[in-house]
Amino acid sequence: PSHHANSLMALMHFQASRFESRISEEGMLLTLKEQDRGKWDRELIAKGLRHLDKAAEANVISEYYLQAGIAAIHCFASDFESTSWKNILRLYDLLLKINPSRIVALNRVVAVAKVNGPEAAFVELEKLKDEKLESFYLYHAIRADLFSDLNQLDKAKAEYLKASSLADNELEINYLNNKAKGLA
Repeated sequence: PSHHANSLMALMHFQASRFESRISEEGMLLTLKEQDRGKWDRELIAKGLRHLDKAAEANVISEYYLQAGIAAIHCFASDFESTSWKNILRLYDLLLKINPSRIVALNRVVAVAKVNGPEAAFVELEKLKDEKLESFYLYHAIRADLFSDLNQLDKAKAEYLKASSLADNELEINYLNNKAKGLA
């Protein structure tokens, strides 16, 4: 039980460390790439690392432990470009074995795109495609990002707008609409 508690505490500290940088002064949602890492709370990151170290002592791989590991990689990258996407992908591969959910697989697609390119990510996305996933805004947002990476801007814009129509959070809706407008 202490392994799970420490893993969850690590994850919560890593996620909380970024709260101050997630929304711009204008009230707009900021992605990991856009966030000012100088605003990340280093004390919370250090606490997260201590919990992750304690969790590691149990020599158990759990869902929270892997999620905390992914969050830690983001927290310790000096900038978005230096993020170790290969390690993130490895952790997602393990996480998918523990929790073979569509959401884990969908998040893994982002890491696949960073490691193997947007074409490879599309192949993974097609394997996941079903009616339920197609009604989820994140599926379309990821497709939009991939189309954008491939410079297929009309398709990207359509996917951002589809994602926006399915999102239920105003920050996400505004973000997705702005992404679509930015491609015009």
